Amino acid sequence: MDRRFAILFTIVFVDLIGFGIVIPVLMLHAQESFGATDLQATALLTSYSAGLVVAGPLLGRLSDAYGRRPVLILSQIGTFIGFLVLGFANSLFLLYVGRIIDGISGGNITTAQAYINDITTEKNRARGFGIIAAAFGAGFIVGPALGGLVVNLAANIESLAAYSQNAPFFVAAFFSLLSILGTTFVLPETLSPAERHPFGQPEARRTGEGGLLDVLRIANVRLLLMFSFIAFLGFAMLQSTFPLFARRNLFPTLPLHTVERNIGFLLTWVGVISVTTQSFFVGPLVNRYGERRLVSASAFARILAFLGTALSRNPITAGLSFIPLAAANAVNQPSLTSIISRFSPPHMRGRVLGAFQSSNSLTLVVGPILAGLLLQTHIDGVPPATEAALPLFVAAGLMAIAFLISFRILRMDLPSQETAPARPSPAAAP
Repeated sequence: MDRRFAILFTIVFVDLIGFGIVIPVLMLHAQESFGATDLQATALLTSYSAGLVVAGPLLGRLSDAYGRRPVLILSQIGTFIGFLVLGFANSLFLLYVGRIIDGISGGNITTAQAYINDITTEKNRARGFGIIAAAFGAGFIVGPALGGLVVNLAANIESLAAYSQNAPFFVAAFFSLLSILGTTFVLPETLSPAERHPFGQPEARRTGEGGLLDVLRIANVRLLLMFSFIAFLGFAMLQSTFPLFARRNLFPTLPLHTVERNIGFLLTWVGVISVTTQSFFVGPLVNRYGERRLVSASAFARILAFLGTALSRNPITAGLSFIPLAAANAVNQPSLTSIISRFSPPHMRGRVLGAFQSSNSLTLVVGPILAGLLLQTHIDGVPPATEAALPLFVAAGLMAIAFLISFRILRMDLPSQETAPARPSPAAAP
């Protein structure tokens, strides 16, 4: 295996440990420590993703212009600063500030995907994306469990109990610092100066290459972005409400630090399934069934998973529902990324993947707000436990729409990425 795969895997893994640490804690911390409403708590994810939506395409463009490595370092420094702000936050406002800082600089995912494109061919590209996705899964094995354990441990130490909700953010900052050091001193650059497209190049050479409309003119990209947006919107609603759902429906009588620990363990279970699927099944499944069929099948599996989670009233049934959810996500992400990369001309690869990531991030702008509003909806005659699950039922409906769209993806003719069109096709323009 290419040594660069192992290096990037390690860096992304360490980075995602830091990210995973805050998930079981952040929203419940906002509610319990600062009195946030459901909408204010879920909107913490919106504040992060709004920054990413704005900065994602620019960071992708920067990586095309100046190389992948410096953009990775820049984004990781922003993440480090964001975690420190969260750790020192003494108000809901500062929690938002920390998330916005991290979001604006959050180009890690886009740039890592562009890095994989640089060092793979069509034959091993899906496997390359699978390796990086496995690093994400591995980070989510360690991160959420560590976050839950840190807050639980601090809560049981008298001298640290008052700071138990802040402790996970400082631990996350430490792991983010490790990822900065790894990228700076170990990761090699993949984009040679001859392959870069600086901002200062003549305008004529950039015609038809730089904007979102140019990305959307590439054949089939619009449909793929539509599918991705709807599918990720459903997942965003689950992600942004699960800690609140679990607090009310799975662990209603336990103290906060114990709830956060248990949520961390449940999310670690998701990571275990995800990394197992990515490590052992993605390659064989792609070879046997193809990326398009896997995308469609994963959409159907997530319908069942969302409904199962919504109906759960104990951690065992929730954990069982997470099996098809995590496996489907693990298969879908590298397959869909590989499909969309095939329609990306080499000189626009970073920008197309940046638009793809921004589309996914936009769901984390809309999804948490929609989910927070649904959580605050009171329906006469409906039990509180069912009201807490309302965002998950809506998510299942959205995934059903994505499943129907996936039949169009099944009929796509996939080009070889090496023969992708050098310019967006005028015939495909809106």
